[in-house]
Amino acid sequence: MSSLLSLFFAAGLVSVPVAHAQSDGFVSRANAATAGIPDARRSDLVLLPALAKSAATPASVRDIHRARVLPANAADFAAVATWAKAPEQQAVIDGLRKVTEETDWKKAFVFAQPYGVDGVSADLIRAKLYTELGDPPTLAAAQHMYMPAIERLEILANVEATRLASEGKVDDALELMLRMTLFGRQFADRKFYVEADWGMHAMMRSLERIRDIAYVDFRTGGKKLDLAKLRTIIDRLSPSANKDIKGSGYPDITRLTLPDADRIAAEQVIERVYEPKGGVKPDVFARTMAKVGTAGRPLRLFSESARWRGAAQSQVNQEEASRLLAGVYNDWGQRFQLNWFDRFQAIEQKYTQLDRAKTMAFSSIPDVSQIRTLRQLARVELGGTRSSLAALAFTYRNNTFPPSIASPRPQWTHEVDVDPFNTGAADTFTKPAFNYFRPTIDGGKDKEKGVESVIVAQVPDPANATFTLTFKQEAMLIYSVGSDNANNVVKNVQNTPVVVRGADYLVWPPVLSLYRQHLVDLEVLK
Repeated sequence: MSSLLSLFFAAGLVSVPVAHAQSDGFVSRANAATAGIPDARRSDLVLLPALAKSAATPASVRDIHRARVLPANAADFAAVATWAKAPEQQAVIDGLRKVTEETDWKKAFVFAQPYGVDGVSADLIRAKLYTELGDPPTLAAAQHMYMPAIERLEILANVEATRLASEGKVDDALELMLRMTLFGRQFADRKFYVEADWGMHAMMRSLERIRDIAYVDFRTGGKKLDLAKLRTIIDRLSPSANKDIKGSGYPDITRLTLPDADRIAAEQVIERVYEPKGGVKPDVFARTMAKVGTAGRPLRLFSESARWRGAAQSQVNQEEASRLLAGVYNDWGQRFQLNWFDRFQAIEQKYTQLDRAKTMAFSSIPDVSQIRTLRQLARVELGGTRSSLAALAFTYRNNTFPPSIASPRPQWTHEVDVDPFNTGAADTFTKPAFNYFRPTIDGGKDKEKGVESVIVAQVPDPANATFTLTFKQEAMLIYSVGSDNANNVVKNVQNTPVVVRGADYLVWPPVLSLYRQHLVDLEVLK
């Protein structure tokens, strides 16, 4: 061991993960929600060992965006499909199916791996499929080392769905993305914001992918869907529990709570670096904050410690720090309980009012209020997906588009889903449905022209994100009024919570499908 590393170890700034009792009261609090989950219901014990044996993701689908967009006829897809079909990857897919099989959410699997090394097998620690907290365990310095593997799971599920659909197994492809949706909902209950954020996004991406697979089958004339199986998927995506609908209630977003591990982490730091009712302990403050700021980069600890030591004297005292932290989370909690349209939401958050130069012990906590925004989008995606699949089932059975958005009820859905962005959704008695429009039937004097729509896809590459399409006789359009709460008949489309005047939130056809075809037309995808 070099003399430099010896110095790091002596200073207590570098630690090696070992399976010994390391939890303090704060870590126990962060783990309390899942501490009683029996091993037989722990999805982490099924998925992580399988992911440990799986192969690295191919470069052509190195991120989830590429995995969702890449079509089966692309030049790179054959190699990607071979990767997905390998036994190691199929074992992961089997694991995903197993942990989402239970239809009753009260009995369903839970991703319950504790934070830290206590209770985690040596095999998973060696494979770096755990949450590293360091020594002493510091929640604010958490490294969720298993997250790349979880991201690989979603990439694999999308690739496998594309492969199945290309082989004519469209029902299997839809069912697999249903499982990915349910796992995303399961993961959204994790207690760190970064985990809950991933779970919500995975859920929404998978819902759009369900619509994408169904739409591609519809547009290409395959029509390989089994309508009874499609009805089962619609039922399992029902957010409200109904004793007559098997599997309903699993994706219910109203059960979602704000993740609290980041708050517990901040409280742990405050307790560690402050004198009781006094100021910070300069050396402890510098050492702790350097550890938090350089998680995973130990060679920067000494330089960071010097920087933090200089900031110690400008910090608020312990009582003020605790008061401000509680105020931020109480503010978030109050907003989370209110509906999307409540006027209180327009008041500036206490989080943005923090003087970060004086509250360094906790000012790096993430903006947990974004979970509320994701919850709103998930409601749109859930309701929009159910409405779209029900309309598609009606179309297949009757060989014509439904006369209205309510026409598929009760044969294909028990209820007409409400548009969460419509202001009437907040009313107890007004339940406005998603908007439904058939350009060449409902278009009035412009029905011969169809509807021209400018679409801005929410994708990583802004260079190709904006494109224009004209919807005509082959189209039925299902959409939310979107963030501006106004029906613009999809003249402009932006599926975002940010208020965009004159834009709607399009759910059918799926923007993902339209964007992929746009890239094909540009010869970006070949």
